[in-house]
Amino acid sequence: MALSYPDVTDEFDISARGGYTPRVILQARRWTILVMALVCVATTATQGTAQNLTLVEQLIGLGKPPAYWSVRPRSVRVTDDSSHILYAAQRGGQVAVVYDRFVGQPYVQVVGPVPSPDSTRFAYLGRRDGMWWLLVEGQAYLAYPPLEAPVFSPDGARTAYVASEGERAFVIIGDEHGPRYDEVVSESLRFSTDSSRVTYVARNGNRWVVVEEGKPIRPYDGIEGLPAFSPDSTRMAYIAIRGNQRLVVVNGRESPAYMDISQRPVFSPDSSHLAYCAKRFDGRWVLVLDGKDAPNDHADAYQGLVFSPDSNRVATTVKRGGQSHVVIDGHVGPAYDTVDVGSLAFSPDSRFVAYAAKRGGEWFIVKDSQTHPSYDRLLSGSLRFSPDSKRLAYVAQRGDRWVMVVDGYEQAAFDTIDAHSIRFSPDSTRLAYVGSHKSIPRVVIDGKLYPGAEKVTHPVISPDSSHIAWLARRGDHWLAVVDGIEGSKRFSDVPSGAALVFDAPDRFHTVVADQRGPQYYRLEVQVRSTTRADTGR
Repeated sequence: MALSYPDVTDEFDISARGGYTPRVILQARRWTILVMALVCVATTATQGTAQNLTLVEQLIGLGKPPAYWSVRPRSVRVTDDSSHILYAAQRGGQVAVVYDRFVGQPYVQVVGPVPSPDSTRFAYLGRRDGMWWLLVEGQAYLAYPPLEAPVFSPDGARTAYVASEGERAFVIIGDEHGPRYDEVVSESLRFSTDSSRVTYVARNGNRWVVVEEGKPIRPYDGIEGLPAFSPDSTRMAYIAIRGNQRLVVVNGRESPAYMDISQRPVFSPDSSHLAYCAKRFDGRWVLVLDGKDAPNDHADAYQGLVFSPDSNRVATTVKRGGQSHVVIDGHVGPAYDTVDVGSLAFSPDSRFVAYAAKRGGEWFIVKDSQTHPSYDRLLSGSLRFSPDSKRLAYVAQRGDRWVMVVDGYEQAAFDTIDAHSIRFSPDSTRLAYVGSHKSIPRVVIDGKLYPGAEKVTHPVISPDSSHIAWLARRGDHWLAVVDGIEGSKRFSDVPSGAALVFDAPDRFHTVVADQRGPQYYRLEVQVRSTTRADTGR
């Protein structure tokens, strides 16, 4: 069955040509030229008179599924730069991948698609006539039955996927086939940061092994967790099991054996240090830093481990007799009933350490051994240092209400506050987040509440800290909001994964959708102003 696509030439709609050449479907440069030629742009301007702020909006068409084809909702992917849309469309027993206005050849089964991290390529696996094909940037290669979707290297240059043949599994990196195993752990397949190395965990019988670039390192009784690369990609570490022993393997070299390892190996940001927490066979827990044990008498267990941004300091928590202590650079802090391990954080300049602790039924923030006021609860994951390290913000609960605490001062109370929405501006002078009351979310900027909506996206701050933008849904439609000024363009949906991306201090874009079709667009907004808008109410 040929795909039909309204308002698209036969050259662009591959299937309309009737034939299929598996080597090259369409080159990326040709897609770009054709997309530019076919783009439909609508421009409007919205002005906030009191603030002398104008929003100039453009909706650039990214296409829609072919006529009578439906989008598989779980397949929709927005590229990391929020400029393009990628999804699988289905009609009857056929599935085709759509990238903006490009429509791929139909298959009876598709695994993927996935965009590359640099947003320049995409890949998927398709089956037709009993054969599998790997399709990357419009080129098709004969493939094996996949167990998972392909993965890209960080630079987007290489692909890898876990394949199967009979009862055996193996990894294909580019066009190279790895050894066959009884099992390959799909989620363990990963590239190093510089894209030069790829590794995964596999099993033959009851023996487990880490494989790097197709070569097994050494078999063990088990592999605990997933291998980790150092930020500079020169080292790889993982926990191996041999009988009742645990050991850390770094670039194939084994550490001394331990009874237990409670913290997966952590590399410092500059890659010069490696640390983990382990229990020796004499029962003592130790922090192992660069291969050397640092015993801590009477520690029942270690939990959590973080390096400072400058890589010169390390902090962790220990349990002693049912109480928790934070250990910073080897110095043991006061005893608490509980410490929120996930809250432990260094300031960006590495000078300060802050965390959430509980004592006597009350929670409080501790910053460099100084305690902040106590609350009934603290919201895990909400602690934030400003970029200049001079300010501290977190979310606390008293009774049934949550408040943002900034520099020791409480802001407005809400039923809930979204910890993931909290943002300091790059210059550290502004703070934005989303709070909800009676299920109505509102963006809060510098303590001022902006009008509520059925839904709002997380606010995003411009590089020069002058503008804050978000999307809001009112009724059946979404719209853009900048500094409280609402745009005039309306759209019915925001695809999952779409983010607001500032291209300049006064310009941002994202991907939106009109569910009639659906039709996808790239929304581009330019902010023209002489003063910063202030519509807080």
